[in-house]
Amino acid sequence: FPVTIVVSKVSGRVPLRTMIVIPFVVLIALAGGTTGYLSLRNGQEAVNNVASQLRNEVTARIQERVRNYLETAHLLNELNANSIELEQLNLQNVDNMKKYFWKQIQSFGEVTNTFIGLPSAIFVGASGLGKSAPQIILADESTGGSLNYYDTDKEGKLNATPAKSGQNYDPRVRAWYIVTASILTSF
Repeated sequence: FPVTIVVSKVSGRVPLRTMIVIPFVVLIALAGGTTGYLSLRNGQEAVNNVASQLRNEVTARIQERVRNYLETAHLLNELNANSIELEQLNLQNVDNMKKYFWKQIQSFGEVTNTFIGLPSAIFVGASGLGKSAPQIILADESTGGSLNYYDTDKEGKLNATPAKSGQNYDPRVRAWYIVTASILTSF
C-alpha cells in the first residue's frame, strides 16, 4: 500500500514517460553496477592467482639453482678429496695444484673459485670470476706470504706479475679452514 500511495501522489505531478523510464534506468544502473563489481572482484582474483603462480615458479627456480650450486660445490669437494686420496693431486707440488685447479675451474663453469689451503700455509686455487681465462690464486714462499691473483693464457701459464695482491695471507686462520680442520680431526 505505501508504494501505491507514493505513486498516486507523484503520478499527478510527474509525466507518464518519466514514470516508465526511471525504473528501467534504475534497473540498468543496478545491473551495470553489479556486473562491474563482480568483474572487478573476479579480475582481482585472477591477478592474485597469476601473481601467486609466478611467485611459486620463481621460488622453485631459485631453489633449483641454489640446490644445483650447492650440489656442484659438494661434488667438487668430493672430487678433490678423491684426487688427493688416489694421489692424482700431489699436495707437495704447487705447479701440479695450479694446473689442476686451473683446469677444474674451466670444467665447472658455474663455480667461481676452487682452492685448497694446507697446514704449511700454502694456498693454491683458481678463480673464474668475470675473466675470459681463469686466474691462479697463490700464497706460498714464492709470494712471500702474499695472496696473489695471476692472469693466465689459454694454456694456463701465469703472467709474471700478479693482477692483484693481498698482504700476509695465512689460510690456517680463515673460518673455512678452521671449520674443515676441526671436522677432519673429529674423525
